[in-house]
Amino acid sequence: MIRIAKPSDLKDIARLSQILQKMHADNFPAFFKATPDDAAFCAWFKNVIEEPESLVLVATDSDTMVGYLYAKEERKSESWVT
Repeated sequence: MIRIAKPSDLKDIARLSQILQKMHADNFPAFFKATPDDAAFCAWFKNVIEEPESLVLVATDSDTMVGYLYAKEERKSESWVT
């Protein structure tokens, strides 16, 4: 099932994020930091979930979260090509 994330999903999102962040940090340490602790990640991501320009979806299998998607609309300043 895919649904919109809610604050009660933060710990499961943090768990999944740590897996990905560790893989990035292990393979590309010049570009990625080690995983933050859960409390720091959850505090940051709680704000993300509440931003109107953000979309966070979670995928569950039964009651287990198996994935998430984070998208954010960003408006760029006008440039010579836009």
